[in-house]
Amino acid sequence: MTARRFGGAFSRGARPDGGRAGPTDPAPGPTPFRARAMFIAPAPLLASALGEIARGDPAGIALEVGAGAALLLAAEALREGLRAEAAYHARASSARPAVPRKMIASLLTALATGALAAFAWGLGPAAGGAFGAIAGAMHVAAFGIDPLRAKGLAAARGGEARRAGAALAEAEEMVAQTLDAARRLGDPALEGRIRALCAAARPVLEEIERDPRDLLRARRFLSITLTGTRDAAVKYAAFGVRDPAMRDAFAALLTHLETSFESQRARLIAEDRAELEVEIEVLSDRLAQDRLGGAR
Repeated sequence: MTARRFGGAFSRGARPDGGRAGPTDPAPGPTPFRARAMFIAPAPLLASALGEIARGDPAGIALEVGAGAALLLAAEALREGLRAEAAYHARASSARPAVPRKMIASLLTALATGALAAFAWGLGPAAGGAFGAIAGAMHVAAFGIDPLRAKGLAAARGGEARRAGAALAEAEEMVAQTLDAARRLGDPALEGRIRALCAAARPVLEEIERDPRDLLRARRFLSITLTGTRDAAVKYAAFGVRDPAMRDAFAALLTHLETSFESQRARLIAEDRAELEVEIEVLSDRLAQDRLGGAR
């Protein structure tokens, strides 16, 4: 199974109306100054190549233009590699970058420097190789290497990935239904509270993306809480006539859901399984006894 990016209504980048603000991938951040400065490094070589033209040295021209082009390619690969790395770290679940751009940039930098040292500076192949190795090592030290492993749900295999993916898809559908019911309430205050509850589920779902092994502990929590919120919102929205008593009962239920959600989420994060089960049972009983929850 190919893991997919979870992109529900309460995922990072979602709009308040439940839509997406933009592409699934995070927007690339600014390139660090030291990476932008790598585009300046080939400039002296290109200027020197003009001098080689005046002296009529084709080999020198080819060497310096070639090395300058390699350094420009290295700078571009580095910039794209840093952007890919930032996107990788911004996601809870991500495959490793398909192309190791930062490592390619280090290799190009080493080759260009080694060729210049060996032939343009007349130091010979051995010294050129040493200079190239030093340049490549310094590049790696300055910028690091590309992420080499998938993480989170993207790294899961077999049944674990299928179960986690199905649970996330089910949670996304429940939240979409809840938000749709909230829009039909005609009550901005209550709608805002329901949206806040849906948004509060995002860290739990991202934790499942980050480590699908958390699914077993989180599944019942999400099922009871999200299902309870959805069912209450759908049933309340189904009543065409509002009265203050009904609104107060629904607002009280939301208060209980909000309190229980935060308490359960804290238990989940703390891995306090016994107390979490108690919290879930209390919420389940409340939903079963509530007159809105039992309305048909």
